[in-house]
Amino acid sequence: AFDVNRRMFGQEAIKSVQFLDLLTQRYDVVSTNPPYMYSRNMATSIRSFVKRAYKEGRADLYACFISRGAELTAASGFLAMISQQSFMFTRRYWDLRESLLNTTSIRTMAHLGPGAFEDIGGEVVNTTMYALRVSEPEDWRASFIRVFEESNKADALAESCDRSHSLHDKLFRIIQSRF
Repeated sequence: AFDVNRRMFGQEAIKSVQFLDLLTQRYDVVSTNPPYMYSRNMATSIRSFVKRAYKEGRADLYACFISRGAELTAASGFLAMISQQSFMFTRRYWDLRESLLNTTSIRTMAHLGPGAFEDIGGEVVNTTMYALRVSEPEDWRASFIRVFEESNKADALAESCDRSHSLHDKLFRIIQSRF
């Protein structure tokens, strides 16, 4: 039964991605919380499609959505997502990071870590939230906020931007070219 469910989900996911591929429209803003699914859990059909169409993000479906979101965003438009944090750190996403650093300008990135979703407890999903401008990388200071350890993410994000608050040390401004 598990393989049948995986196959059915895979076929539906392929149809969804193929539908997106049909769209030629580019958007000023693309925003999503993409689905997460490691390649080893994908049905064979979707795994082969992802490997062929989204090589940089083939390790997980969410990474494919990052690439596709950037493709759907108009020049000078914005891609905003909340996704797993692994694309920022692990070797398997090196090409995805390099592509993003060469084709977008990071505007803001908040490293949320665990607990960003109230309905998902523990360390199951470690997240980051970001806004990227699809353009040649700009030499300006992007804002990076680290609230990984904070239990109330919303309050911590607001407080990190308040210079009078003690969490201001969670806000960093870095020129993207330093990466």
